[in-house]
Amino acid sequence: MLPFQKECDDAIKRGCRFVMWKGGRRSGKTFGACRAFWDKVIKKPDEYWIVVPTYQQMGGSQKMFEEGAEMGGKFIYTVPPDFYKWFIIRHDKIKKTYRCRNGSIIKYKTGEREEDFRGNPIGGAWLDECSQLSKEGAGTLRICTADKKGFLYGSTTPKGTANWTCEWTHKMEQGDKNYFVAYGSLVDNTYLAQDEREALIREFSGKWREQEIYGRDVDFQGLVYDCLNSATNFYSLLPAGKYQWFGGLDFGFPMPNGYLLVARRVENIGTNENIRMETVYYVEDEVYAPQTMPEDFAGMIADTEASYKQIEKILRYADNKDPKNRVLLAGSKFRITTTPAKQEKGDVLRGIRKVYDLMRQGRVKINKANCPNLINELQNFRFKEGTESPIDEFNHLLDPIRYVIYGQECYKIEGVKRVSVTIRPYARRDI
Repeated sequence: MLPFQKECDDAIKRGCRFVMWKGGRRSGKTFGACRAFWDKVIKKPDEYWIVVPTYQQMGGSQKMFEEGAEMGGKFIYTVPPDFYKWFIIRHDKIKKTYRCRNGSIIKYKTGEREEDFRGNPIGGAWLDECSQLSKEGAGTLRICTADKKGFLYGSTTPKGTANWTCEWTHKMEQGDKNYFVAYGSLVDNTYLAQDEREALIREFSGKWREQEIYGRDVDFQGLVYDCLNSATNFYSLLPAGKYQWFGGLDFGFPMPNGYLLVARRVENIGTNENIRMETVYYVEDEVYAPQTMPEDFAGMIADTEASYKQIEKILRYADNKDPKNRVLLAGSKFRITTTPAKQEKGDVLRGIRKVYDLMRQGRVKINKANCPNLINELQNFRFKEGTESPIDEFNHLLDPIRYVIYGQECYKIEGVKRVSVTIRPYARRDI
């Protein structure tokens, strides 16, 4: 058992009802909370809930739920080798309900339907990734446990000092003995292979490393891209060589439409002692077009691309939440075809973290003369105070760079082909 897991177990033994395992990725937080949840399910027959933020996140917690059953059983009973199948006598896969051999009932709930939290008193609940639940939802769950003096166990990666989970930390610090929060770090998880730990650490930098790796409540404020450095992130002339070309598009009518032309290649970076081959992105040009209709926007993109004779093929990513404009651009006389950018829950922040990390490493470079609006947005894009979410402004060109980098570095959309198109020899127009 890891130290912070033991701290939480000791708090439960002292009678704490509201206990939270907060930690970085792969720190052992989920397993610690799941094992404690199973301990209650086995020892005291009652109705219990497992609450996850979204329906899509059920799969991960269900796997841990089954693994936790094995460990929970070994700690309490002498049980058959496959404890989960022995203890769960009925599983309703539609209603997400489990009936246990000792009479306990376990139900899955999601933060997408917080109205389902109201109901009969329950013995307790495990809130997986609870920082993604609303404060109101967590309050309703606490009320559900009141009559039976039940428990709430939370497991989560911190999500900024303004997140409601920090209130539990404050209550603990103020001496409320019903609350306890322990913090765990990826680097302290000795059960994880060293190379696996190092790979995860390299994935994050700056404030996000403090949060996602070390499991700390970070006070997100100020500029998102505080790593922007004129010495390593700006250039004047695109170095000679062969590149792959990409476009990123964001639609905003009547707000500005944004387009970035991006060149990518692999090159040597680092010092003489630590030189390595890495992908570098050059943001070569921009189109910043307020109050522009799709046909005119398509013409601006076509003119920009046609002015670069070295471009033979290009792959364009566009906002997938605006399929109408994607169709209009593809149907224009300029035939601006695009691939939808992936924007599921959490993808925006994952994309921002990736752009930040590459920018900090000097692997995102911006043509200072050609991209004044992009630079202006980088210098004004800020966090909502205390949260890791940015304010939704100054992002008409930051979204396109995120589409390109996240699209190339982090994902492939199942069933969607990413096809580069040949640039036709458009004639330049006066816009």
